[in-house]
Amino acid sequence: MQNFPLQMKRHLPFALTTLRLMLGPIALTCALASVTRFVYLPILIAATLSDIFDGILARKFGVATPALRRYDSITDIIYYLFILAVAWLLCKPVIAGNLWLIALMLLSEAGGILICLVRFGKFPARIRGWQNCTACACAAALSPCLFSTREAGPSSR
Repeated sequence: MQNFPLQMKRHLPFALTTLRLMLGPIALTCALASVTRFVYLPILIAATLSDIFDGILARKFGVATPALRRYDSITDIIYYLFILAVAWLLCKPVIAGNLWLIALMLLSEAGGILICLVRFGKFPARIRGWQNCTACACAAALSPCLFSTREAGPSSR
């Protein structure tokens, strides 16, 4: 019974990563359901905090493994692709105006993954540099949409 808190702590990094994996589809569902745009701010904050603290806590609790790092990397990619889809639904002109930059970043991300798969035979545990660029691009694309006076949904597309 005394090890219960320790066992729970060991699962916290995985839970934080899984939370971020679930936030992407939640954000997309909100966009499709025409939910007010202010709902995305807590989603973005929660995802950012989970991305920061999952690695910190994994190292602190001694549960940082290559498998957990790969899960985190894959989760980051999936989450940011969902956020990019949300940004597309909420403000197509912003995305369309920056499409070549976004495509370049996504191709760079895919290229890094492909190189690791070919060279090492496995999905990379970390591509932090390009992921940060992709995250910044998604956040920059979505930010003007967050505080727009127009509501999300088919009428504003």
